[in-house]
Amino acid sequence: MQSVEKRLVFDDRLRGVTGMLWDLDNTLYRLDEILSDTFNVAIAKAAIDAGLPLSFEAAVAMARTSYEKTGYSGRYFVEQYGLERNALHFAFHRNLDEKVINASLELQAQLDRAPLCHALITHGARDWAMRVLAHIGLRKHFPDERIFALEDMGFEKKHESPRPFIAGMRALNMGAENIVMMEDLAENLVIPHRMGMATVWLHHGRVPEYVPSHVDFTCANAVEFMDYFESVRADA
Repeated sequence: MQSVEKRLVFDDRLRGVTGMLWDLDNTLYRLDEILSDTFNVAIAKAAIDAGLPLSFEAAVAMARTSYEKTGYSGRYFVEQYGLERNALHFAFHRNLDEKVINASLELQAQLDRAPLCHALITHGARDWAMRVLAHIGLRKHFPDERIFALEDMGFEKKHESPRPFIAGMRALNMGAENIVMMEDLAENLVIPHRMGMATVWLHHGRVPEYVPSHVDFTCANAVEFMDYFESVRADA
């Protein structure tokens, strides 16, 4: 857990924050167990369409195992069957239905109130990101030029490259010291922390026993963080 000293330092940083970089899936909305399985089904369909020599049931089972073991439902299809990852990326997102996602009216209101400029950095496809943002009522906070999908970054991922974060900083026209990066995966916060951003790790109720040094703040979800942000700014 965070020490009192670390929390006070974070609070002081929040008072100077004017921009936020957001992850999408499982951050701006909750990726629950039912929705997680729709992701596995979607990538299994995409893999079969690409020539995977397995039954649909076997493909879904492989996608589930791949996600549980590696965090990416398609990895086993790429590594074991040689499917082309970038093609799978687009086909998978085309198979997803954003309407199964529950929108948060509370988060909509919080972003409307917050004196912040927002940008999105996602490992999802741009079409998926835009569909989801529209469905959950947050599209107005993320204009086209402040949405960065995986393909926009040359498939350079957040735990591997500073490129997505540099793009986000430029789109916000802010320095790292004025930006918070919010993620549900702690490994994706290493680089922005190194660059000087404040970092927030969402745990969705699975409170971590250990918080790595590159994480400045943990909370259950985006609504909880925005409540905290508002309380800190109100005390300033």
